[in-house]
Amino acid sequence: MAAIATIAILMATIASAASSTVIIESEGRVQEQALALRAAEVNPQNDRIIAVGEEGYAILLSSNNPTDSTIMRVLSTEYNVTLNSVSWHSGGRTAFLAGDSGIVLRYAESDHGVELVEGTGALESTDINAISWRNNGDRAYLGGEDGRIYSYDAENGFQLLDTAQSGSDITSISCHRHHSLCIVTTIEDGVAIIDRDSQVHWLGKTDNTWLDSICSDEDVNECIIIASGRRISALLLKPDDAGSSIIEEEEVIGELSGEFIGISGFRDNSVVIFMAPYSIIQYDLDSRQSYRMLEHEDVKDAELALSSTNIIHIWGEDDRNGHTISSDGTVAEFSPPLSQESDLMTKGMIVLVAIAVPGSIFGLFFMNSKTLQGWYYSRRNAKRQKANDRAKQLEKKQASDKKKQ
Repeated sequence: MAAIATIAILMATIASAASSTVIIESEGRVQEQALALRAAEVNPQNDRIIAVGEEGYAILLSSNNPTDSTIMRVLSTEYNVTLNSVSWHSGGRTAFLAGDSGIVLRYAESDHGVELVEGTGALESTDINAISWRNNGDRAYLGGEDGRIYSYDAENGFQLLDTAQSGSDITSISCHRHHSLCIVTTIEDGVAIIDRDSQVHWLGKTDNTWLDSICSDEDVNECIIIASGRRISALLLKPDDAGSSIIEEEEVIGELSGEFIGISGFRDNSVVIFMAPYSIIQYDLDSRQSYRMLEHEDVKDAELALSSTNIIHIWGEDDRNGHTISSDGTVAEFSPPLSQESDLMTKGMIVLVAIAVPGSIFGLFFMNSKTLQGWYYSRRNAKRQKANDRAKQLEKKQASDKKKQ
């Protein structure tokens, strides 16, 4: 019981710190000239990031130190088209860069070469807005203008899977990291899900302009989708019956100025939404609550030049330590305010002293305690069960609503 109480103290300490705002510092542009970047993605090994943009521009950076010139490399694409999306293969050694006029390029880490993927003629010069590899790396999905959804695999090349009913553009494709399911968002045709057999199921919600999506936590059968008007919702996945997956009623995030641009996830599976003008909010998947993480006024006070840029991607360890990259190529680092770091360390020392007095070291105690290990794993399983219970409640509500009609 004493050990569990100690854990509670530690968690309360961390939670209280996590609710505070972060400070941000610009590290400058990755190139001297202003760029026009559209998208970026960190590799599965979490040590490299590729950013892409207009005029076929693509650059490889260190994700831990983006301005490290020994890692930084502008990739030679040889195609003067806008690249709109990038997706690393699950193996982390190659990545697809996709853009206008049906251009899909393959980057290879081995020699940093970039080449056109064979068979792109099947895309019929469609402007590709989104691309994502599914979890096992056997297939990629692409979405573009006129609501076209394609698949790609080594055996069959590019194939048209489906087209949105009204032909509105695809805005994002995100694949779950455990299940072979991917979700698709559109401007006017709502949300779709691609099942493990590459069948597309349209789930509705056509009354919103959906902007972006993410499936951040592999332990939970949920993805997050965002729409214009600062609307956010969760999609509850049904892996064995993808077409019956449920979209929760969207929530409008009030008391904020600005508009949603995109959504990113951290290594700890937490989710953040970036906005224009430059600001960030955190979204907690368990509680369905949002929290102000970085306010635009604070950015203006600290980094005036940074405040006028638009974020295209955020990455890092968690919502307290990480980086952002903007459309003009400006990289920034965020971290807790020094006063809070000091306060957290002081609290941590108090806890450690309290542990040390009885003569036990928390880490060793945990490793040798089946009770504490069981507590940890039961907590993780509880997250999964909570998501399943939420899905069942929504199913009952939908069934009840249908009976009343």
